[in-house]
Amino acid sequence: MKDLTLRSFLLVFVFLLCFSTVLSQKKTLRLGLVMDCPNSSAEGFLNLILQETRVLMESDYELILASEDRLQSDCDAGRIKENLDRLLADNSIDIILGIDAVSSHVMAKNGPYRKPVIAGTIINVQVQQIPIKNDGSSGVKNLAYLELPFSPMRDLEVYQSLIGFNNLGVIIDESVFAGIPEIKTFLDQGLDELGASHSFVFTQTSAEETIASIADTLDAVYLFPSDNLTDSEYQELIEGINQRGLLSFSILGRLDVDRGVLAGMAPLSNLPLIARRLALNIQRIANGEDPEDLNVKLLHQEELVLNMATARQIDYSPSWETLSEAVLINEERDDIDRTISIFDAIAEGLDQNLDIEIAKQDVEIVAEDVKIASALLQPDLSVSVAHTLVDDELATASNGQAPENKGSGSLQLNQIVYSEQATANRQIQLFLLEAQKAALEAQSLDIVLDVSTTYLNLMQAKTAELIQRENLELTRKNLELARVSSSLGQSGPSDLYRWQGEIATAKSNLLNATAQRKLAEMALNQILNRPISEEFLTVEIDLEDSRLVINNETTDQYVTNPRQFYRFADFLVSRAKANTPNLKLFDHNVQAQERALLLNQRNRYIPTFSLGGAYNKEFYRGGSGTEFPMGFPTPNDWNWSLQVGAAIPIFQGGSRLAQVQQSKVQLTQLNTQRLNTERLVEQQVRSQLENIRASYTNIQLTQDAEDAVVRNFELIQDSYSKGAVTITQLLDAQNAAISAQLNSANAVYILLLDLLNMERATGTYYMLMDNQQKADYVNQLTQFFQNGN
Repeated sequence: MKDLTLRSFLLVFVFLLCFSTVLSQKKTLRLGLVMDCPNSSAEGFLNLILQETRVLMESDYELILASEDRLQSDCDAGRIKENLDRLLADNSIDIILGIDAVSSHVMAKNGPYRKPVIAGTIINVQVQQIPIKNDGSSGVKNLAYLELPFSPMRDLEVYQSLIGFNNLGVIIDESVFAGIPEIKTFLDQGLDELGASHSFVFTQTSAEETIASIADTLDAVYLFPSDNLTDSEYQELIEGINQRGLLSFSILGRLDVDRGVLAGMAPLSNLPLIARRLALNIQRIANGEDPEDLNVKLLHQEELVLNMATARQIDYSPSWETLSEAVLINEERDDIDRTISIFDAIAEGLDQNLDIEIAKQDVEIVAEDVKIASALLQPDLSVSVAHTLVDDELATASNGQAPENKGSGSLQLNQIVYSEQATANRQIQLFLLEAQKAALEAQSLDIVLDVSTTYLNLMQAKTAELIQRENLELTRKNLELARVSSSLGQSGPSDLYRWQGEIATAKSNLLNATAQRKLAEMALNQILNRPISEEFLTVEIDLEDSRLVINNETTDQYVTNPRQFYRFADFLVSRAKANTPNLKLFDHNVQAQERALLLNQRNRYIPTFSLGGAYNKEFYRGGSGTEFPMGFPTPNDWNWSLQVGAAIPIFQGGSRLAQVQQSKVQLTQLNTQRLNTERLVEQQVRSQLENIRASYTNIQLTQDAEDAVVRNFELIQDSYSKGAVTITQLLDAQNAAISAQLNSANAVYILLLDLLNMERATGTYYMLMDNQQKADYVNQLTQFFQNGN
């Protein structure tokens, strides 16, 4: 009895094991494929469909598409019908698929069928007169098809209104017209309604032949995908169109715009969307749904995309409206010769900035003041000539002393032997010259900081513009997710309206960011004394650049803890007090004021000594009074004189004492101002160091925050696409991601600004030092710590 029970149990176990093995085996689903012509684009689309289908059905079905079941038709409608009949007669084929325009047209027009047939690419149901029921299904037994989310006439309407053309060429395979004659009628009627002259350009077997067939009278082209051209030949066709300077628009939209076409309306997501929908249709039919009941409509999406590199190549300037509406790719200029880094900008600023030129001219002016002051201590030699005419009666009565006509000349020499005023003035001007040189040095340091700040502001503006552009792309993607969600009944129209509003806001933010970037570019050109509107490219700043002091290994070892950090601050303060030209300027002004005080004190008791001489010559005399009376001596017609003098003011109403007191007060004021400036310098150095410490740490923190919120946004976005979270949650996550990206990018620029401000306070910039100066800096730093200062 026990043996029987055991035997029964084993039999049941073996039966269940075999049954479960049978159940676990996948079903086989065999596809047949009808294609127009062999081409790589169709192959890529087919692979995308198969990939999506296998992902959907891998747990239940083994998908098979044998090479003998892939039938090419040489773009001939008759051959397509023959291949379709052959696959219909093959009982091993479960589902027949068509993925090209002509084959799909033939398949959609010739039902009903004995097995499932899917026509994958119907251009326009009404135009092609394809059967459709009110519920959006084909209603034809075993026929399912998909109307593409492309709209040629909508494309052409936008093309005409936003870009404009006079004579359009439609580039299309002739086989499309042969296989779908309704398409030509449809395009003719639509373009006539737009009032546009047009002609058709049929693709040849090469790009060169196709380009040659484009008439010179055309100013724009509209491209359909081509079975006649390989991918490389199609790319060559686009390049040839651009070289001809023709406006171009593609029915495939972004896919072709990325390849160089000027504009398009269809987003990149269209092809994956089509492939996913066809894969879903294959799955639903395999699971028992009737093909004739499947909806043939696919949600139409559109976004105007402009290739700005192509626009520049063909010298086309879009309107402001177009620029605000379109998605712009290749907006960053790559055809500009001038590229400038922050180090180039600094060098150019020091050489070309107008404020620097003005400061240099101030030095030249004061240098001339020194020469003027020195000239007062040099001999003063002068020559004069004169002709004198007097009344004849007066001349007669002068007894020869004042003839009626007399010509004379004089040579005079004066020399200050000693003058406290002149000597002090020269010394004061020399001190003022050194002060002006210090002011020039300070101006140079300020220009370095101003140029660097302006450059960093530009980099911040460019980063903000890039992030706002990415935000607009994200918002557009979210709008697409909302459309799909709405079509599946997961959300209502309110989400669509909300995302459309968000897109308008994102566009506004992008326009503002672009304006700020352009303002920053103009500001940099102004400070570099360049034409304000001159375009240029920038170089991103690398925090690992060895020219930055934060990458000095010697410095790193002295800021590892608070004690060393604050001793390092002491070192920088000592350098600032020794090097900053702001203090040197006060030192020279103090020297000048001290000399002015000494002058005013000495003026009370030190005379001015001078030496002078003259040589006078009478050249001629005539008229009345030329003769001396008899008995009077006749003087020579030349004479000379020599004079030595000393002068000292005795009383000037008390002004000298007042000048002394004024000089003392001015000297005290200068010393007070210098002390205040010295303390401000120290405060600036220590404050900027604290800022650097915080901003350096903040870089890593903001990067961590960015990584976290971006990952969170991606998760919530994925959940939103599945209807698991609300639009508010996604918006919050997106706004947090944008804010974190801006904070992370700005953290680097804030650190660099803090660093530059600190170096300005010390009076030296590490990045402008030569190798010897850097070595001296390191030696001074090492010595400072070794001496325990």
